[in-house]
Amino acid sequence: MILSKSAPLSTKITLLFALLIATCIVILSYVSSNSLEDVSEQQLNYMEDEVKKSVLSSLERGGTIAGNKVATLLKQSFSIPLTLAQIFSDSAIPQKPFSREKVKKVTHSALKANEAISSLYTHLEKDGYDGLDDQNRNNFEHSSNTGALEIYWVRENGQTIFYPTEDAGEKYIETINESGMRESEWYLCPRDKVTPCALDPYLYEIEPGKSELLTTLSAPIISQGKFIGIVGADINLPVVQTWIEQASTGLFNGKSMLTLISQNNIIVASTKYKDLVGQPVTKGSNQLLQFAKSSEKTHITDENWQVKVDVNLEEAGVTWKLIVSIPKEVAMMPVISLKKASDETYTSAITSLVIHSILFLAVAVGIAVWLAKSISSPIKSVSDSVQNLSSQEGDLTQKVHIQNHEELIRLASGLNDFMNKLANIIGGSKAVSQQLVGLMAELDSGAEQVKNDTDNQQMNLDNMATAINEMSVTAMEVSRLSQDTATNASDANDILTGTQSSLQGTVTEIEKLSINMTETGEQIEKVAERTQNITSIVSTIQSIAEQTNLLALNAAIEAARAGEMGRGFAVVADEVRNLASRTQTSTTEISDLIQFLQTDVDVAVGNLTEIKQSVDVSVDATKDSFEQLANGVTSINAISDSSVQVATAAEEQSQVSEEVNMQVVAISDSSKQLAEMGETLSEMSARAQELINDLNAQLNLLKSE
Repeated sequence: MILSKSAPLSTKITLLFALLIATCIVILSYVSSNSLEDVSEQQLNYMEDEVKKSVLSSLERGGTIAGNKVATLLKQSFSIPLTLAQIFSDSAIPQKPFSREKVKKVTHSALKANEAISSLYTHLEKDGYDGLDDQNRNNFEHSSNTGALEIYWVRENGQTIFYPTEDAGEKYIETINESGMRESEWYLCPRDKVTPCALDPYLYEIEPGKSELLTTLSAPIISQGKFIGIVGADINLPVVQTWIEQASTGLFNGKSMLTLISQNNIIVASTKYKDLVGQPVTKGSNQLLQFAKSSEKTHITDENWQVKVDVNLEEAGVTWKLIVSIPKEVAMMPVISLKKASDETYTSAITSLVIHSILFLAVAVGIAVWLAKSISSPIKSVSDSVQNLSSQEGDLTQKVHIQNHEELIRLASGLNDFMNKLANIIGGSKAVSQQLVGLMAELDSGAEQVKNDTDNQQMNLDNMATAINEMSVTAMEVSRLSQDTATNASDANDILTGTQSSLQGTVTEIEKLSINMTETGEQIEKVAERTQNITSIVSTIQSIAEQTNLLALNAAIEAARAGEMGRGFAVVADEVRNLASRTQTSTTEISDLIQFLQTDVDVAVGNLTEIKQSVDVSVDATKDSFEQLANGVTSINAISDSSVQVATAAEEQSQVSEEVNMQVVAISDSSKQLAEMGETLSEMSARAQELINDLNAQLNLLKSE
């Protein structure tokens, strides 16, 4: 390591001085860099504020110009229906009204004189203008089917065309259309409010497959404070889209975006949402709708800067909103350019600072090297003198001679005094070393004797441990065999006990079987007795059937004697005789069955008697076996107890032998450790002897006399 304790002093001084200078340079560079960065940041913030004010002001001016142009178009277009409505109001009855042809011509002239208007129309209530409706029924040159004055002029392909109104009721339709307005809002609004109305823009199909955005400006015709009709104008709004696009081109090189929103939030014109013209603004952007409804004039987001300009149509009391927006990166382009230039300047300044810092550091390092050499040269002279001293084969009688610099002279004097003291110490150490050699020889002899005695003791302990270990193994074998005998006896006892229990149960069950068989024999004997009773009853029934048969025969004979009078009685007698005959047949069959049953019962009684005798013999034999098995269990219990006692005694003997063996092994281990300690002591004595010899050799190298 450069800064390790053994590094040259000149190197340390040079490096530390260079680090100090470098640290100062880094601190100054850091402070300078932060100062430059702070100044640059302040300038950028100020520039950003100024750019923001300038951009918003430019957006507002551009929006105001475009909004005024749209407002002028609407106002100029609205002036036509307002003027005509005032003329017709002043000329309506009871004043002197114009002829209907004149009204038609005036309306036509007004449309031709204003290119911005696509259609101009006058519609009046029944008898609202001249009171001549009944005279003009179905006169579609200027009236409707009801005779009401209805004028409708349209500009198509540069031509003005008159369309007659065949149904006067069309202006009263209140059905809500897709735009959320009544179908006849152009008429109903000024009628209901009795004020001029400007409708939301809407798409109108001017020809199949082609629609244009229109807005309607309607002015009420009022006579003597009463609404009598309207004058309305439809204005083509595509020109507004053209104006909006032109205004966008003139703002920030066409990178601005303009959107004109009606009073009911319908997109009138837009450079961004061209496909949504005539539709609610929510289909394009909810944020745009929120800004249009808010009272704020400016709105800044992370993406766009926006300015809102009001387009007022005072005659109708409505206000459209023109929102001018520009992407933030476009608005901030001057600030971005300035920041880029500032970054380049900052980088250049930092580069220059680094270069000058490196040059200054190089000069400082040169000065540090010169200063280090001027300090380390005298010290190196002292070091060389000491090196020469160490190279003279340890001659402590040599002296160091320094005559330059007071500090180094004092250092050389102190070093000479130290070598004198060291020479005295070395002389005393040599004498002590000789004494230590004699003591180590005696120690080595004693260690050898301890080693020999320990080896003999170890041999005797090994023989004793072997004998005890063999006795322990024998005792453990006896214990194991005794335990196996006791275990087998216990298992045999458990088996015989289980067999005894099973045999006891068998005896009990056989005794129950004998009792049940006895009871069954008694029941069968009772069945035999009952069978005899049934036989007696069947005999009685058979006697009754024979007597009934005789009575029926006598009755039949008497009926035959009676002739026709006894014929019915003869039929009954035949039936009784047949019944008696069947009864006699059945009783005979029952009697036969009972005879067979009685025979089977007698056989069963005989069999049961033989089985009962066999069961009695089995019970007696089972009882004898149970008694002999009980005697065997008693004998095995005695054998098991004796085996357990033998196993316990053998286990205790094995444990005692094991403990003795462990003690002998412990003594043997201690003896081994003692032998090892003797060997270690001998080795240490030999090593100490070698060290003392080495020490003497080293001390002999130093010349102290």
